[in-house]
Amino acid sequence: MRNGISFVQVVFILMLSNGLINHVIIIPHLLDAAGRDAWISVLAILPLYLLLIGMIVFTQHVSGKEPILKWVQSQYGRGINWLLTSLLALYLFMIAVITIKDILIWVNLTFAPRIPMIILAVVFGAVCLINALFGIRSISMLSVFLLPVVVILGFFVMTTNFQYKDYSYLLPMLEFGWEPVVRGMVYAGTGFSEILLFLLLTPYIGPEVNFKKMALLGFIQVWLTLGPLIGAIAEFGPQEAAKLRFPAYEEWRLVKIGLYIEHVDFFSIYQWFSGAFIRVSLVLFLLGDLFRLPQSRGRVRFLVLISLLAIGSSLWPYNDIWFYQILSRYLLPGLLALSLFLSVTFTLLALFSRRKEQTDEQQSTPESL
Repeated sequence: MRNGISFVQVVFILMLSNGLINHVIIIPHLLDAAGRDAWISVLAILPLYLLLIGMIVFTQHVSGKEPILKWVQSQYGRGINWLLTSLLALYLFMIAVITIKDILIWVNLTFAPRIPMIILAVVFGAVCLINALFGIRSISMLSVFLLPVVVILGFFVMTTNFQYKDYSYLLPMLEFGWEPVVRGMVYAGTGFSEILLFLLLTPYIGPEVNFKKMALLGFIQVWLTLGPLIGAIAEFGPQEAAKLRFPAYEEWRLVKIGLYIEHVDFFSIYQWFSGAFIRVSLVLFLLGDLFRLPQSRGRVRFLVLISLLAIGSSLWPYNDIWFYQILSRYLLPGLLALSLFLSVTFTLLALFSRRKEQTDEQQSTPESL
């Protein structure tokens, strides 16, 4: 396929895109909900995550290389297709708005409190829009270029801060029982359930992907969550870590090399913007694909409109405290519920289609004498 990408490139894309929510956005909510047991929440949801990955792989195997919504329409008609298209569009749009809003708040609180948010939002949105219009190969090539430095910086901050870590803060486990762990699983699941995006990328991937490869991608996402989460607890303690708005960024502020080198938290700008840039570019591209818009003026107008709506929604005059509460109580659980509903629905449709094919084959086979 001329515009196809490899599975490795998909891994690079999802490590940056999903990595932002797993590494940054959900961490404060996990700490709020589960405290020192937040890392147990991540491990506890791993079996369910592997089950979800199995569902995605099964659906991909049944639908083949055909776009999932086109396959749904051919098998079940336009009604179900438009329902699922609308829900997927809502899901992707929510991801874009939450990402833009979160990155604007982070920049405003840390590096650029005097720059008007509208300027930051328009510039960032325009860059993401241009990347999305260039297509999936542009997104994949930029991911391959950006990710290695992001990973190197991640290992740098992790190893440099070993001097401040006290892993005894992770104990005692289950101090308040399983209830905080279950609450934390909701936020961990929100990040992990974005594996659904892989299903939308299926038409662009070369050979069919098996469960082992997808499970490897799943373990990478778990590691991306556990790293900064355990680091925040070990460096700040569970109580102080839960008070931080961006624990992963605060870990950067601790970095000190020798007596004279510190204040290197500007490196985090590269990490944050790399993840947010690929994440928003990807969902904009997928939104254009969702409605099967060709590379034409119609697609450009549609994505410009979606970008303006996302930027406008992120600039709505509400403060960070209100946004954080809405994100914690409604938006993140809502994203989880929506992605699980879509994943289960696609799996059931694939299962019914498979059984129908098997029944048709049995009926068409002549009875043996």
